[in-house]
Amino acid sequence: MLFDPAHTTAQGYLVPIDAWRAGSNRRQLRRLVGEALERGEREIVMDCKAWNSPDVVLLSTLVGCADLCAQQGANFRLVNLDGSMHETLRELRLTSRLGLIE
Repeated sequence: MLFDPAHTTAQGYLVPIDAWRAGSNRRQLRRLVGEALERGEREIVMDCKAWNSPDVVLLSTLVGCADLCAQQGANFRLVNLDGSMHETLRELRLTSRLGLIE
């Protein structure tokens, strides 16, 4: 299973990411976010604890999910991001797009 079961928390709709398999299941992640939005979720939170190295496919998928949330008027953010990954996203100027605080 790529993503541990997502669930609603005080933070919002929390989606834990198992990054090492994300490349082959990017459609599943986007579908999971889309289904949450259809149910009325307005806070989509990606738990990136397991994401500790740059992965272009996963990054592209997360940007797509963030765009989908923006189109639907929902908030999207990443949490538990490794410091080096946060720095990489800052260098790519994606922090605000992905809901990260500078």
